[in-house]
Amino acid sequence: RYTTSLNSDFNSWEFNYKLRRRLGRDQLVMSPQGEWTRHAERGFLPGLIVGLRLAHINEFWNMTSSQLSPVPTPPAEFGGTYDITATNWMLGMNFGSELISQNEFFYWGLRGRAAPAISIANTHQQATGVNTVTGIEPQGRTNVIASGSQTGTGFIGDLTILLGWNITPNFSLQAGYDFLWVAGMATATRQFNLDNEQFDDIDAGGQTFYQGLSFGFYGSW
Repeated sequence: RYTTSLNSDFNSWEFNYKLRRRLGRDQLVMSPQGEWTRHAERGFLPGLIVGLRLAHINEFWNMTSSQLSPVPTPPAEFGGTYDITATNWMLGMNFGSELISQNEFFYWGLRGRAAPAISIANTHQQATGVNTVTGIEPQGRTNVIASGSQTGTGFIGDLTILLGWNITPNFSLQAGYDFLWVAGMATATRQFNLDNEQFDDIDAGGQTFYQGLSFGFYGSW
């Protein structure tokens, strides 16, 4: 019997400068009761984004083997584990744009960013096994440890569909659905290799795709 598990963790930090057009002058509207009220002008607000982006992706993959037939065998007599850890750091320039439809009390729009990056990938692998069961070859114990690193190019790109509600003229609550693509990374599963002659090699040509909901609180002045 073989069992596998995979854990993946992604973290990203950004420092951006955003240039965005402001709405036109507010309007003063008189109600039928003779009261004056101030209303914001509706419109589309394009924006440009430039900055720095740092990302860290860490993955851990594990495979465990055991014997269940003809009778269960204790792991101390027959079994093995294979662990792979892949760590990636990416640093690059962040370029993007957005288009927001601003209304008086809410807004919605699209935001996209792309970051060509330098990718530093590291992997660590360890395979251990034991076989003391008579009649099953090969006999003995196995313990192989290897590590590798590689510096290359990577890419981080994301797209957000967003919707916000203006609590005050300067603060808003926002919800969005995000799509994120990371390429040029060492994923744990791409390092799987049972050939001891190539055990130290590292494959940093992997990619991963994330999607999910996001929530935020924004302030402006």
